[in-house]
Amino acid sequence: METEKLVELLGAENVSDAPELLAAYAKDNSFAPAREPWSVVRPQSLEQVQALIQYASAAKAPLIPVSSGMPRFRGDTVPVYGGIMVDMAGMNKIRMIDRKDRVAMIEPGVRFGQLQEALRKEGLRLPMPLCPRSTKSVIGSC
Repeated sequence: METEKLVELLGAENVSDAPELLAAYAKDNSFAPAREPWSVVRPQSLEQVQALIQYASAAKAPLIPVSSGMPRFRGDTVPVYGGIMVDMAGMNKIRMIDRKDRVAMIEPGVRFGQLQEALRKEGLRLPMPLCPRSTKSVIGSC
C-alpha cells in the first residue's frame, strides 16, 4: 500500500502506519483473529472520503470503516486481508437539529453521548437502541 499516496490525499496528520496504532486496530474483544491493517486513515471531509474510495477502488485495496470508540466487540472492524482502516471519528459534526420535525443530520463520527447532549439542549431526546455506550457511533449502530 502506498502510504505516500494516502498522505497526498488526506494529509500527513490523517495517515499513519505506526506499529502501535496498527496493533490497536488489529483486534477487538471478539473471537476474531487479530490481523493488522496496512494503514490507518482519518478523513476529515466528504471530499477526502470520496478521494480515498476512488484510490482504494483503483488500487483494489479493502477499506474497513470504523466510527465507534473503544471497546469494540463484534469483529466487524478487524481486517480480514489487511486493508486501510478508515476511522471516521474525526467527522463528528452535528450538521442540523430540527426541533419541529424531530430530525437531526449528523456525520458518521457522531457518537451517542455527543448527540444526546446536543438534543438535550434542544429539549429533545433520542430513542435508545439497547442502551448503547456513549462512545458507540450513532451511524454504526444503524
